[in-house]
Amino acid sequence: MKQHLFILIAFLTLSFFYQAQAQNNKQDEKKTHTIPKPIGSVSDYEKLFSDAQKQELIKMITDIEKKTTIEVAVVTIRKDQTTKSNFENFTFELANQWGIGKKNKNNGILIGISAGLKTIRINIGSGLEKNLPDKKVKSIIDIILPYCKKGNYYKAINQSIKEIEKNI
Repeated sequence: MKQHLFILIAFLTLSFFYQAQAQNNKQDEKKTHTIPKPIGSVSDYEKLFSDAQKQELIKMITDIEKKTTIEVAVVTIRKDQTTKSNFENFTFELANQWGIGKKNKNNGILIGISAGLKTIRINIGSGLEKNLPDKKVKSIIDIILPYCKKGNYYKAINQSIKEIEKNI
């Protein structure tokens, strides 16, 4: 009888755990499907940059587009906008829904960063994969990670834009 009671308690405990986990997953899914409207070429939802820093980043991005037609966007993402496990998909959805890059060239670049989630992602349009293959993008992220770890997100984004410009 004790063994049956133990099995029943174990079963109920596991059922409760899986039900709670399923509820958490549903909440995570809700977080990941709310795509915000872009604020501009620098959408600073986390408020990581000063106004002067945003203006400098916008100038760098505008100069790249004037020289190359390549569209670059920077977005800082709050913890409540997505999850760390869905960050890659979220930035991909942002890039697509915001329409970064020229449609006929697919030449958009989205730099997504979240201080709260401690993650960064650079999405490259397929028209730029020759100049910025995955290996090169990873090397850019490796260059800027030390700035992120020190909390200098402006320097990280500034440096990533410079590195991208060198390679396009």
